[in-house]
Amino acid sequence: MTDRNHPTDNQPDHELAGQSSAEKEILARKLGRLINNEQPGPKREAAEQLARHLARDATQSVRQALARELLTCPYLPQDIAKRIADDVDDIASPFLRDAEIDVETMETLARECQERARELLAGRRGVPESVSFAISEIGQEGSVSILMDNPTAEMSERICDAVTNRFEDNPSVMAKIAARKDLPLGSVVKLIKHISDDLAGNLIKGYGLGDDLAHYLAGQVKVGAIGQTMAESDDEQLLEYFKELNEATLLNDGMLLQILEQRQLREFTYALSIRADLTPWETRQIFQTRDRGELSKLLEKANVGTMMINVLRAQYETAVAGN
Repeated sequence: MTDRNHPTDNQPDHELAGQSSAEKEILARKLGRLINNEQPGPKREAAEQLARHLARDATQSVRQALARELLTCPYLPQDIAKRIADDVDDIASPFLRDAEIDVETMETLARECQERARELLAGRRGVPESVSFAISEIGQEGSVSILMDNPTAEMSERICDAVTNRFEDNPSVMAKIAARKDLPLGSVVKLIKHISDDLAGNLIKGYGLGDDLAHYLAGQVKVGAIGQTMAESDDEQLLEYFKELNEATLLNDGMLLQILEQRQLREFTYALSIRADLTPWETRQIFQTRDRGELSKLLEKANVGTMMINVLRAQYETAVAGN
């Protein structure tokens, strides 16, 4: 079969010369149906080659006839799909909005076509994660706003990071991402730093995080400032320090998260031991099982908030992987 990205183009234009627009419209519909139904092979390749010529025909009605027939073709060569996507709005819009485009081609269109194409792709039902990521990486405010407003678009932490990093100074986009109900918890924690107090309050309430994120933010400067001191303390000093913090109700979930973000695993072990009323040795034994269920039980024993258990567990795994 012809390569979807680098097709040959050796079909002579004279085969279509002399045909009227009406004749070419009929041919376009026949070719579209053939491409839809024909298995890979010489017959389909020949049809695709003729379709390439019709996709750039000077007459709009010819191009439109072809595009309509290809709406239900899930494995269309990427160069034909891109040609249709870059056509005038009357042809491109129905195709980008409704066509059965495979994920690889859709991602290519999101990265290589114009912003208007990205806006239409962003509004499709069930936008795949890789396509959402492409739009979040290079899309302008229009397409990214539509993506954030689309509840069926797949979200992931890398998508949220891209949007937050690119649009943190854009209140409209930040409000739209904060309004979503499907953000990864790790992204919620990051997002809280970049939005207004009102939006942050709604986000905290919506994800059931209560005071945990307030503790997290309050502990940022403190943990950053004392991080080096903790790293230089011996085990006995560290244990005593965390005991004092716990007695003063300062060793909260937010501080635990901050310690993990600094990848201070020794310090996290001692802090969690104090919270769970275990010895550091007992805590290490649980860590060494590498069992997510056991880690969750340990965090429960340490009276970590229900929603923050998932956040701390994910951050712990990230810290371990990075060490």
